[in-house]
Amino acid sequence: MKRAIFILSLILTFVAASAQDDVFKRPIDRTFVCDKAEVFTQQQRTALTSKLQTFLMETSVQVLVYTTTDLHGYDIAAFADHLREGWSIGQNGKCIVIVYKPLTIESKEDVTMRTGYGMAAYVPNADKIISDKMIPYFRQGDVYVGINSAVDECISLVKSHAKAPVKAKTRNLWDMKYVLVIVLVGFLIVVILIVVIARILSNHYKNGGRYGRLFRGGFTNYAGTLSGFDGFGRRS
Repeated sequence: MKRAIFILSLILTFVAASAQDDVFKRPIDRTFVCDKAEVFTQQQRTALTSKLQTFLMETSVQVLVYTTTDLHGYDIAAFADHLREGWSIGQNGKCIVIVYKPLTIESKEDVTMRTGYGMAAYVPNADKIISDKMIPYFRQGDVYVGINSAVDECISLVKSHAKAPVKAKTRNLWDMKYVLVIVLVGFLIVVILIVVIARILSNHYKNGGRYGRLFRGGFTNYAGTLSGFDGFGRRS
């Protein structure tokens, strides 16, 4: 009898472990909404999936919304982390996982939002999004609106954050262009001035102008003065 109970417990343990492995095993097709708890209508699932697909294409950030009545012995945050790792959600840590568990006889209603390491700057306070965007609607019994509101908030945060570096980069590029233009214009002005001055001086020398006469006259007077002295500095 004891042996039979032992074998049965081993079988149940193996079945439970297999079930957990299946939950965290990556699905063949990329999934955006997995409604195991069946809290959404088909229309809601379709609308949310379409929104998250578009968001992924625009930002490379993948969001998974997962509902379940069974956390398989994990607390909800750990369950979401295992799900993210097992399903390989997002690339380079750019992912958001929302897990919702409805109220059951065994346990209370619960929800979590877990972000990848690449999302810290985009969604810095997931708990605030839960308390501000989800919980008020959950209390009214509208799970879909609460989750959809949180998703919209995440999308807004990511897009607004992503635009700032692009603007800064564009502004820096324009600044560099202005600097280059100013340098080139300044260089051209200097070259033109040098050419103009050189031509003016050249014309004066060729035509016996004031500059040429002064130069030649000064040199002649200086030579004549030198000829009036002997080798010892006395005037001859």
